[in-house]
Amino acid sequence: MCAFLMFFFVKKGHVYAETYDNAYTFYNQFSSSNLMQANDGYIYVGNRSGAASSTSSYLYNNRGHRLSLILNGVTYYIDLKRSLFGGIYDQNISCMTVGSYVYNVYRIPYQTICQLLQYNYPNADLALLYNSEQSVELTYDSIMTIKKRQKNGSYTLFGDLSNDHLGRPPTWGNLYYNETTMEKAWESTTGQTKYFGNLYHLQIIIPGNEKGTFLTTTAIQIKPSAGIYKTRGLYYVKAGKLVEYSYSATSNFASTTFQPNYMYLDVKDLKEDTYIATTLFAYAPTESTDGTMNNPLLSRIALAKCNFSRSDSNCCLDYTGQAKIIRDGERFLITPRCEIFLNGVCQISSLFGDSLLGVTVVSDGKPPVVETKQTGNVLTLLAKEDGSGLDYIKIYSEDGVESLRARTGEVSYPYTKSEVYKIVAVDRVGNRTECFVPVTYEEIKDAKADFRFISKEFLEKQEVDGGLPATSLWMIQPDMKKLLEEALLDDDFEEIIEWDEP
Repeated sequence: MCAFLMFFFVKKGHVYAETYDNAYTFYNQFSSSNLMQANDGYIYVGNRSGAASSTSSYLYNNRGHRLSLILNGVTYYIDLKRSLFGGIYDQNISCMTVGSYVYNVYRIPYQTICQLLQYNYPNADLALLYNSEQSVELTYDSIMTIKKRQKNGSYTLFGDLSNDHLGRPPTWGNLYYNETTMEKAWESTTGQTKYFGNLYHLQIIIPGNEKGTFLTTTAIQIKPSAGIYKTRGLYYVKAGKLVEYSYSATSNFASTTFQPNYMYLDVKDLKEDTYIATTLFAYAPTESTDGTMNNPLLSRIALAKCNFSRSDSNCCLDYTGQAKIIRDGERFLITPRCEIFLNGVCQISSLFGDSLLGVTVVSDGKPPVVETKQTGNVLTLLAKEDGSGLDYIKIYSEDGVESLRARTGEVSYPYTKSEVYKIVAVDRVGNRTECFVPVTYEEIKDAKADFRFISKEFLEKQEVDGGLPATSLWMIQPDMKKLLEEALLDDDFEEIIEWDEP
């Protein structure tokens, strides 16, 4: 019996799906080369072995494989069981007999390899495994044994691996992890010499861009509260107000020491189109709800509080934190990012600066500006707000009674006595302006009411030409002026009686 094994990390789109699903096609396509490519984060292992002869007393058999990684002179390895139907991690996706040969294709998720290596070496710095800019070279060694044919035609194994067990499956009997021990065992058992070097020391190259995604985050959420106004896809926040941000991070696997633990708020200054810091973060200790915060930008934005919770066997980390923007007029894109640190080294980082996961925040620290003007016995208010916008403007009498409330920036208020009014203007994030305006009521002596009929031809005339006086409420008050215009311009209008106020 002879066996030929090929190992592929096949690049996306380079091989059609049916190539992977058909062991015969798979072998014939790659048997003439030693291609090592990538496909969606899987290692594909193909082999061809001679069908067992009815007269063979002994056969050699592949029971699994060892994958090894060498870093800084240190070897890290995992063992995976192989069977007809594949182990838990080493999946047989195609097995078929064509002529005198049996063809197989096995598939191993690359992230499973990382998970098992990290699990078995929890304190090791294995950052290279996750780095999307660096390739990883793994060594493949078959785990072989010999089996003997019995009188009833069945075969008895000399050794085997038990069920998959996190990269360290229990073993029994005689297993051979290199060609030297396998060749000696075969010769002593059968009296024949045979070369097994083609089953050991094979290299599998995994390109950095084919390792898959290990760590992701959800979009940032801002908790609604006073001092926050959302409009047109952005948030206005009151400068200096604590705002609650939250998001979650999920890794494909975790252990007691290897789990998401650094949660970032990356801040981009949209006015300058540049990130002002990449170190605004909170560190989440294992089995702790409180974090350690790093505040490099206390003059512009600062973290104030954070809370964590873990779930899904430590794969998921939920972050809730408070931060405040110090200065008025800041325009930030705040995006989430998570990292896994182990032994002081970043092992994995989620995507940096994804605007689809972030929020645009504009700080507003200036209250509305209020201007006043008196015409006759009418007080006109003009409120200007260049940030979040005006929420409302109010007028209070001296005795504290609310005399007027409006949401427009310009309003006129007729008064009937002399007093000091309190003016309050508030924008949409709660910035507040208060001012006091004294007014003097002017009595009009010997006043008389003049009644007259007017038509729409006099609507635009000045007072000297027979139009309305400039101090008339019909001209000063926007709602009254609108009403007059609608009445005069109506098609059914004939005439209206107008009187001048005393």
